[in-house]
Amino acid sequence: MTPSDHYLSTSVPGAHLVKLLQVPDLGRGDLCVADLAHALPFVPRRCFWVSSPPPGSVRGDHAHRICSQFIFCASGSCLVELDDGSRKAELRLESPGAGLLVPPMVWVKIYQHAPGTVQMVFASHDYDSDDYIRDYEHFIHLHNESTNTPSQL
Repeated sequence: MTPSDHYLSTSVPGAHLVKLLQVPDLGRGDLCVADLAHALPFVPRRCFWVSSPPPGSVRGDHAHRICSQFIFCASGSCLVELDDGSRKAELRLESPGAGLLVPPMVWVKIYQHAPGTVQMVFASHDYDSDDYIRDYEHFIHLHNESTNTPSQL
């Protein structure tokens, strides 16, 4: 499977739904494979997961300056809202056979978790609190600053 075969674009540039290899096996349990060297445009430096988020909880609700992430549900499901400051998209992650590739400077909000959800994230960088943008208005200001470059004379 080539990268173009397993990337599905979203309305937010750079954010893609990535299909993973799924091998059904009714007798032993389904197998999902994330060949990370081919599926992702980065080598993961960090992995973390959220298990059994309570009803009504929101995860994410921030953007990263330089870190990219690959988000998927190992079990259960959730809604993911993406926002690059110009365009928004909402996707449901409900299969361990697909994940969401999120580039830097995209606001991510994760909510409506099904009971028993385990949400996994592979990150391109080690944890750095300075990489996080946790204030949405500041995020929009940074976005507008980057898109309003001085005109050429």
